[in-house]
Amino acid sequence: MKTNNPKMDHIPVLKKQVLEFLKIKEGGTYADCTLGLGGHAKEILSQLQGKGKLLAFDRDQETLEQTKQHLAANFENFQTFHENYTNLPLVLRHLAIPQLDGCLLDLGVSSIQLDSPDRGFSFRLEGPLDMRMDIQQKTTAADLVNHLSGDDLIEIFRKYGEEKSARKIATAIVEHREKSRFQTTTDLANLIARVKGSGSGRIHPATQVFQALRIEVNQELTNLDKFLKEAIDLLAPGGRLAVISFHSLEDRVVKRTFQMESGKCICFRPRDLCTCDKRQEVKILTKKPIQPTENEVFENRRSRSAKLRVVEKKGAQKASEKNSTFSAETLDSGDGWNASSQAQLNSKQRFEATRIELNSWINSRLTRYELRPRIANKGVPPWSTFFSNN
Repeated sequence: MKTNNPKMDHIPVLKKQVLEFLKIKEGGTYADCTLGLGGHAKEILSQLQGKGKLLAFDRDQETLEQTKQHLAANFENFQTFHENYTNLPLVLRHLAIPQLDGCLLDLGVSSIQLDSPDRGFSFRLEGPLDMRMDIQQKTTAADLVNHLSGDDLIEIFRKYGEEKSARKIATAIVEHREKSRFQTTTDLANLIARVKGSGSGRIHPATQVFQALRIEVNQELTNLDKFLKEAIDLLAPGGRLAVISFHSLEDRVVKRTFQMESGKCICFRPRDLCTCDKRQEVKILTKKPIQPTENEVFENRRSRSAKLRVVEKKGAQKASEKNSTFSAETLDSGDGWNASSQAQLNSKQRFEATRIELNSWINSRLTRYELRPRIANKGVPPWSTFFSNN
């Protein structure tokens, strides 16, 4: 549907796939936690057919108001909230809504924000070095670049941008700001290009640093990790949570949380030593992330890095049916692991007891599988020495 406002005529990412997985039902209650330009919200409201309710959140008040007016021309059964999506539990409590039938979280930066030089998200457009999704927030990207220590900048660039040249860039920033403060996006982008060189790749040399600063300014990964677990708790049995991520850091958080909530091991320890919570709160519906087709990428280039993961809430488990932290095999005294007595020890004693019991467990397994003679013949020290006090 075309509108008189060209900014509102955008293409929502993975629209068809999102709707198929959410399985919108008439009369259901749904949440679009990152409304943006309302592409997904419009499709959800169309399938609700006026009988359910959609709660829509966005941190950008200007975009929120524009999208609200756009949706109000065709729909009535929705409410908008100028809130961080992490406040979803508070809003539901205020509205006396106990559970949701579905929840969507699209983590992409909206087209309006990317295309507006005044918002400072893009290194291709000159504007103030801002990057705030909520302009009422105080800290900007310029504040970070001009005031953080070199070590702090290195950590941000490495942690949130996976930038290999983090140290060189941070050093150049510190040296530059002693003479002149960073004020615009091009100030920073040009310095990064000088440090890294233009390169031969398709990615601009400033891409990873700008990503890192945006994540830090808006606390994106912190908010995401906090939100996912709460959102799952808010789903009704059979309700679904769909998350669209756009870079590996986001996708890693989503994948790990979904695995944990589905009862899978995320510690990668041997099964007998695994301490992961085995409660199966959700069922993972996407064994691998859903990605856009070639046709969609051709029509909407910004969708090329999108990944969709979806889980479905299982029915409530009885407390007696929930798996304990340790399996029965782990508690087998024959393997030398006695969790009940260990819990009664103080921390110093517990460490020593754990070391001794772990050595005993490893040695018993080596003997069981006849590995000890082979290790001795090769001159490899006994496994117990790896866990000695020395």
